[in-house]
Amino acid sequence: MSLRSDIMARFTDQGSNEPIFVPDLNAWYRRNNRAGTLPERYADWTLAQIYRDLELPVWQIVRPWRVHVMGLEAEEQETETERVRRVETIAGVMVWRWERVPDGGWQQVEFPIKSAADLPAAVEWSRALGCSLDTEGLTELEMSIGDDGILAIEVPPRPLMNVVSRLLGWEGRLDLLQEPAIEHITEHLEQRLQPLVTSLAQISVPVQYASDQLDGATLSDALFRQYLLPSYQSTMEELHEYHKRFVVQSRGPIKNLLQGLADSGVDVVAGFSCATAGEGSLVDLHELAGGRITLWGGIPGEMLLPETDRETFDERVRQVARMAVGRERLLLGISGGVPVQAELARLQAVPYLMQEAVS
Repeated sequence: MSLRSDIMARFTDQGSNEPIFVPDLNAWYRRNNRAGTLPERYADWTLAQIYRDLELPVWQIVRPWRVHVMGLEAEEQETETERVRRVETIAGVMVWRWERVPDGGWQQVEFPIKSAADLPAAVEWSRALGCSLDTEGLTELEMSIGDDGILAIEVPPRPLMNVVSRLLGWEGRLDLLQEPAIEHITEHLEQRLQPLVTSLAQISVPVQYASDQLDGATLSDALFRQYLLPSYQSTMEELHEYHKRFVVQSRGPIKNLLQGLADSGVDVVAGFSCATAGEGSLVDLHELAGGRITLWGGIPGEMLLPETDRETFDERVRQVARMAVGRERLLLGISGGVPVQAELARLQAVPYLMQEAVS
């Protein structure tokens, strides 16, 4: 069985129960490549080439679509340290602002909805959003990966996550979620999202991926079921018609969201953390999932940094590998993402440490 087939089978209940390690290097590669800080050896390499050099399965994410604002005046300015986007609507001006962080990425520091007075402009903005496909080179990219792994298509975030993460901010006016205007915004975003999902499902690429960054520490089960569950269900009904799979990215604990995710029909939740008090171990989460959803993660990203001594890292990997033995619908990966300064030798060592642990 090829790596591609092996991984795809684990996205269902038809996969092997032997541990396999599939790290997500997409954000690591994007940030280092943009900042010019890729290891010298990899300066001109593609992501797939790096995976192959590390002797790891390829997991590459591509975004073959573009978002545009129709009928509104929009501008974006960028310097070395700051990026600002302004959209002018008949109800007011919306402003987003990001600052450059040390690892070369962007951190959003200003959100366009600061009070109820900004909601009418946000409604107009959501009405004006459009999306167009750009699939040039997609077939060639999929062929270049071949059976060495998976190419996945990224889809826009769920409307609620778009509103909270990009319009309000998690530390902003979350009380505004109860305002009727928020429902109008999420409805307009949903009307753009689902047709795009359908269009992308008709492409040969077998997996869609949502970087929704779910975090049970800030997102309640009630909020999930009100906003996210119906949206995910609509997507899953469509994707399964085309025999495609769906991966949702998390960024923290998922215990209180796991049942809702399983109820929605989502195939995989990736990148979750077991480090939060009360979250339980990988075994606990796997048993709670009850075989209804594939868990992907388990090895904390911070353990790839030099600050964690190598012996501690090695033992943690062995421990996680022993937990994974005999468990279906489980992929070992990196929880919380691969840090920009990660020691890639540690990633390369994981399969060997896993083999030691289970032999």
